[in-house]
Amino acid sequence: MDIYRRNLQKVYIDALVTLVGNLSNARVTSPAVASPVSPSDAGGIARTHLIKLKSEISKVSVISTGITKAHFVDLLAFINETLDPKK
Repeated sequence: MDIYRRNLQKVYIDALVTLVGNLSNARVTSPAVASPVSPSDAGGIARTHLIKLKSEISKVSVISTGITKAHFVDLLAFINETLDPKK
């Protein structure tokens, strides 16, 4: 995998992470419903896609080597930090 493809993947995942983070912080409490309400479903869709990507990247990282393996390990760490920031 060349550097351009790795960078494209990093930018894409960064955009999903940003979307999840921004919408998680933007949730407001609706007076009609006593629970947080998101102004958009985009955060949930991005989170679901990150979960799917995490599974796919985990599978290919096992068979990868060298810089490609390092790339996938880095992406997985970034996704894990986003999905479970408490760890």
